Amino acid sequence: MDSVELTDELIIELINQMANGLSLKSQLKLIGVEPFKFFDALNDRPDLEALYTRAQVARAELEVENIIDIADTEDDAQRARNRIDTRRWYAAKMRPQKYGDRIDLNINQTVDIGSALIEAKSRVLPQRDLNLIESPQRAESNEIIIDSTSDQQSDGAPQTHQDLKKSSDSIFD
Repeated sequence: MDSVELTDELIIELINQMANGLSLKSQLKLIGVEPFKFFDALNDRPDLEALYTRAQVARAELEVENIIDIADTEDDAQRARNRIDTRRWYAAKMRPQKYGDRIDLNINQTVDIGSALIEAKSRVLPQRDLNLIESPQRAESNEIIIDSTSDQQSDGAPQTHQDLKKSSDSIFD
């Protein structure tokens, strides 16, 4: 069946006919060439493969234009719907950036983090207070004194529980 040699000229002619709306499959069947032989020939010739890709784009554009003709001329509504849907699907697959489904990922939502900050404060302060307690006697008093040498030596470091609370409040405000 594959008696026809696929020359560059024949491949270009087949591609041009496809770009004009003819089915590549029917053209290959008419001249007696198996589709895999055609695609093997394209793989060996990158310039013709690029031409084939451009022809697919052109055919997709023609199919989109045919949708209007079908809608205007087809008497059977169900048949028209099927033909139109097929062409829309083909165009979406060949030109997804232009005819494919668009997904809108814009999210417009306001988030109030005030309650989360209040909750975070309530979790952080008790943990800090527990870490500052060195002995049970100090825990009983209202004022907890930090015994860390580095904290006592640094200027402006909180020295009491009230100082610590003030500094932690300023972190979250």
